[in-house]
Amino acid sequence: GSAWTLQASQMNLHGLQPEQPHLVNPILIMMLIPLFDRCIYPTLEGRGWNISPLRRMGLGMFLCAIGFFTSGALETIMETRAEQGLDKVSVFWQLPQITIVAIAELLLSITGLEFAYATSPEKMKTFLLSVYFLTVAIGDFLGGSLYSTIFKTMDRATVMYICAMLMLGNLSLFFCVAKWWEQCEREKSLVEPNQPRLKSSQETTINSNHIEVEMTAQHLSLS
Repeated sequence: GSAWTLQASQMNLHGLQPEQPHLVNPILIMMLIPLFDRCIYPTLEGRGWNISPLRRMGLGMFLCAIGFFTSGALETIMETRAEQGLDKVSVFWQLPQITIVAIAELLLSITGLEFAYATSPEKMKTFLLSVYFLTVAIGDFLGGSLYSTIFKTMDRATVMYICAMLMLGNLSLFFCVAKWWEQCEREKSLVEPNQPRLKSSQETTINSNHIEVEMTAQHLSLS
């Protein structure tokens, strides 16, 4: 986002604009969606891995934290080199964190939308998807508020590390909610053994083409 744009402005841009490296994010997501859906998820399931939607979302949160830690480490290196009077770091060193966050968004945002659609009642699917996007808007608003107030006086590396820790805290809360959900699903399966359940990654791709296009359009509009 804007924090990485500010970071890029202090790097060797090689003729690029600070905003341009972030175009890699939506491009990566467009490329990775079919790769994960057609190759990676089926391969992992075939090997007996449990890649339920909730687990994928948890992994997405963890990778997002890793992306923030990576960004903070890069910022620390930049500050150290600036203090030593060395050349600026190449902007292409942002690619690892951009790639990590792109995969995290794929695992978290798209899987979350598919999960919300597939598990919601027929007459509430549109409503729950709108609530999902509302939570994204609230998160963006709170993030912007933090950057314009508390984080404004902080070192950028410190801000990145704080964001990473907040994401890990969020992951801990999500882990508790996921365990509660899975327990409810197990109890429900005992009461209603013939009730269809969300079992695999392929079952969460209901209406996924529409969701994927919608998410990609959202990333392109925000980039």
